[in-house]
Amino acid sequence: MTVEKISIIGSGWVGTALGKGLAELGNEVIFYDVVDKDLLNFTKDISYAIENSDVSFISVPTPTTSEGIDLSYIKEATKSIGNVLATKKKLSPRSSKKHRSSRNNGRSSDFNIRETFRGKSW
Repeated sequence: MTVEKISIIGSGWVGTALGKGLAELGNEVIFYDVVDKDLLNFTKDISYAIENSDVSFISVPTPTTSEGIDLSYIKEATKSIGNVLATKKKLSPRSSKKHRSSRNNGRSSDFNIRETFRGKSW
């Protein structure tokens, strides 16, 4: 079995159960939350959680309101993750940009993410 480095973004009841289950299977799990938790490998630093994991699970509240499901916690979590990835992993937030890579000896090349992933199903 391959050991995965996993971060759990949101360590309430569901996130804690998910993370503990994944840890029992032999994975390395980092728990993140905005509120202090009494968990092993816990952090309040989302950058640390994202940078030190290969897979992240978002497990934040989605309360129901009179207007439907409140997705504000999910939006905030994905925005925070995106900010970490954009600054630390050097991802471009735009869909089209000239990039330099080792495949073309550091020369600039056209790269369009929409064209690259068009028609892909994950």
